[in-house]
Amino acid sequence: METILLTGAGGFLGSRLLRSLSENNYNVIALKRSSSDDKRIKDVSGKVKFYDIDRAAIEEIYKENKIDIIIHTATCYGRNNETPHEVVNSNIVFPLKLLEYGIQNSVRLFINSDTFTKPEYGRLKYYSLTKKHFNEWLQIFKDKITVYNLIIHQMYGEDDNSDKFIPFVIKSMLNNVKSIDFTKGEQKRDFIYVDDVCDAFITVIEKNDNKYGYNQFEIGTGLSTSIKDVALLIKKISMQEDVLLNFGALPYTQNEEMNITAKTDDILKKLKWKYKTSINEGLTKTVNWYKKHFGETK
Repeated sequence: METILLTGAGGFLGSRLLRSLSENNYNVIALKRSSSDDKRIKDVSGKVKFYDIDRAAIEEIYKENKIDIIIHTATCYGRNNETPHEVVNSNIVFPLKLLEYGIQNSVRLFINSDTFTKPEYGRLKYYSLTKKHFNEWLQIFKDKITVYNLIIHQMYGEDDNSDKFIPFVIKSMLNNVKSIDFTKGEQKRDFIYVDDVCDAFITVIEKNDNKYGYNQFEIGTGLSTSIKDVALLIKKISMQEDVLLNFGALPYTQNEEMNITAKTDDILKKLKWKYKTSINEGLTKTVNWYKKHFGETK
């Protein structure tokens, strides 16, 4: 049984991936912050070895465990007024240290979760810039470890962070607000359900050729859907017909790209991965989860 070191275990993607790895009989060592909300991972706490990364030294983690694979999902978006150097420490310094110790301890595979957003996109510019820079560091070490950089498109699903677009719209609907302000909603994104993203990570673990080198591919459906159409679909699924969707009330973000779609004609096809969940099915699961847990999420 291989041992996987997983960062960001308490996050939206990390918690789902933690559960998926456990179900696929991997031994998982999970890293999180001591201040993290553990609500997403309470049900697997007895099956996984946890370290609080702000209390445990990385070198000690490697001394105490034989690690075969690193999956890095932890990230800092800068949404909570973090300073630029705090974003740099979280998104570059920390994973670079993990990578260095991984190479020293013969880790065979490093899988990095990356973003489709670009540094010029004003809302998340520090986040996007640091993700870009760490990706460049990964390429430097391609002759010492097998690296997969996974560019994840507009991921969504149950129990996501409330400041993201889809949870915000769903929770606003369920709270019976009179109206929700949007841009014109013409911008299109490639929406990918979180369980399909987890399946892509498992596919990389099981089907990569384990040769040193750098590999990159995009995780998405290859289809784009407008923000307006997603909002209208959420309204239909949630059956909140009285809520006014006020398209055009907000301006577009500076430098916002209008159509972003995953390029799926690459190494993912060689690995024989394909998404399974349509946006209608995925949003139905997501809305129904929020209905069931209405009042429990912040």
